Amino acid sequence: MKEIPKIHQLKNFRAIIHHGGVRPAAIALGQTQPAMTRSLNELERILGTRLLVKGESGVILTKTGKAFEARANAILNELDRAVDEVKQIEQVSHGEVVFGCSHFPAFNVIPELLNDFKNQHRAARITVIEGQFSELLSALRVGKMDFLLEIR
Repeated sequence: MKEIPKIHQLKNFRAIIHHGGVRPAAIALGQTQPAMTRSLNELERILGTRLLVKGESGVILTKTGKAFEARANAILNELDRAVDEVKQIEQVSHGEVVFGCSHFPAFNVIPELLNDFKNQHRAARITVIEGQFSELLSALRVGKMDFLLEIR
């Protein structure tokens, strides 16, 4: 069987990008810098390519790093949703819903819908991402949202 990346490697990769470097990511995740570097090196070995290079103000994604980042984020987001779903089934949690919509529904339609939903599902967490349709569609594709609401 082909070797595949481990979840902690994907999380470390995401943290390095988010924090702009290995050292700040290691601090944020409570790891040592050498452990974070080993994790990234192992991920790059498994993939057979460089994902990040050092820039003047932190790390920069390579072309393959940019492509892999989108897929890694989708995997991690989907795994988070799977864990959340299991907890909901076991009634440990009441879940989280993340959706996107444009400016008009965010101000005119969504508040009333959210009130109705929250009355029925008091413990549920709801996150609304407001933005342009093209931006929201990209976020939906990589798994940052559960659905996209478009009102015409």
